[in-house]
Amino acid sequence: MLSRLKATRTAGLEVENDVLIGRNGTLFIFQGGHKLYEQAQGKHPLTAEARDAFAQNLRSRRALCAERGIGFAHLFPPDKQVTVAEDYPLRDVYSIGAAVREQLDAPFIWGGDMLTRSDFHRTDSHWNIHGQFKMMPPLLHELGLDDLLPEVLGWRDGLAERKFTGDLGVKLSAQPSEIASVLPPNPDTTRYGNGLKPAGNEGTIEVVLNRKPLVRRTLLVFGTSSTQV
Repeated sequence: MLSRLKATRTAGLEVENDVLIGRNGTLFIFQGGHKLYEQAQGKHPLTAEARDAFAQNLRSRRALCAERGIGFAHLFPPDKQVTVAEDYPLRDVYSIGAAVREQLDAPFIWGGDMLTRSDFHRTDSHWNIHGQFKMMPPLLHELGLDDLLPEVLGWRDGLAERKFTGDLGVKLSAQPSEIASVLPPNPDTTRYGNGLKPAGNEGTIEVVLNRKPLVRRTLLVFGTSSTQV
């Protein structure tokens, strides 16, 4: 099986097992299910139909929650090649998220304006704990929980470090690693799942019970793997 695709097949790019090896050893999803390299080239730009559907979803969900006195926030994480563009082989990276932000007045949190290279793992496709903390102020504000921000940001003082090989690193034959900051496990939480996690994100349900919560509310999260890390 030919797992490493050479220049003759990828126009000078170094790709192994659908992992694009960028500058400084930074790893990116090459194509994946959403054709990310083609997206970055602008081959699949945002359509008016998709933009309008997204806007309508935001308006209807916000209205539904407002009618029931429920806080609502929509967080739009940027793809890694958008935030860590300096290590990506393309100079002008097209971003669906940035296009949505430019064309919509509907309120949502766009991480592309806030995150930098240091907020993403080198060997993983997701943001790291520092990027997650950066998104806390706007997220808590949208949920009406600004008063919790000092305590939440104080959790940074308890970060630990561990050796880590991300979801992209494990797909390479060399399996490169990095040192990542992590929050220690919370002994007051218990997790339950539906057992679908090994099959991917599709259909995954996870319930987390906290015996000593900062606020006694139920948080319901819908999303991709970016909301699970």
